Order: sequence, then structure tokens, then C-alpha cells
Amino acid sequence: MFQAFPRVGIPRTLASYEEYVNTVDLLIRCEAFPEPTFLWWDVRPQPRFGTVEVRIMDTQSTVAETAALVALIQSLARLEAQEGYASEQLLASPEVLAENRFLAARDGAGGSLVDPGAACRVPGAPAYTAR
Repeated sequence: MFQAFPRVGIPRTLASYEEYVNTVDLLIRCEAFPEPTFLWWDVRPQPRFGTVEVRIMDTQSTVAETAALVALIQSLARLEAQEGYASEQLLASPEVLAENRFLAARDGAGGSLVDPGAACRVPGAPAYTAR
């Protein structure tokens, strides 16, 4: 149901922070929304703190689970920033990203994801075992 609203889900690719600012400023000036926190993207810049928010995960029930997710997100962000880990095919395929988002939410870590390079589904977490 929430997906029916604007400004949710996976944001489009923005080439720079300047492009993000210009896009958001236009929408604010046109009174589409009052301020940037009304972008409910899965991942969004948080200019007030100079950070990036990852908003897709529900609240974790323990500090240890939260710390593990923080470490994972930081590691993935660093890997992408330093090595360009995500394939160009994946980044250029918003439909595949959206489908993988759905599959991950529906099936969890034990599910599979679409790999556009291999043109097939692959395990989301090959070593995952349910507890």
C-alpha cells in the first residue's frame, strides 16, 4: 500500500549531490513537500548530519542486531565507494532493483535475487541457514 505514494522506494540514480539538491529544491519551491525528510526513499542523504540514511529495514529488537546491520551497511557503502561493487547492469536496471527489493522483503535472506548479468536468479545469501 505504501508504494502507492510518491517519493518512496528506490530513488533514481543521481549523478551528484548537486543534482540531488537541485531536484529536491525544485520540489520544495513548487510546494510538493515542505522539506527533504518528506522523501521516503529506502536510502537518502541526510544533509543536516552529513550522512546517508538507510531506511528500508524495520527496527531491530536488540542492540547487537542493530550493530550488525550498521556494520553491514557501512561495509557495503565502503565497498561500493572504493571498488564500484554493484554491476553497471544492475544499476541501470531499475526494474531489477525493484524486483530484488520485493523478493528480499518477501523471502528474506534465504531467498533468491535476480542477477541481470547472469540472466537468472541467484541465492541471496548462499551460506544462510534458518535458526
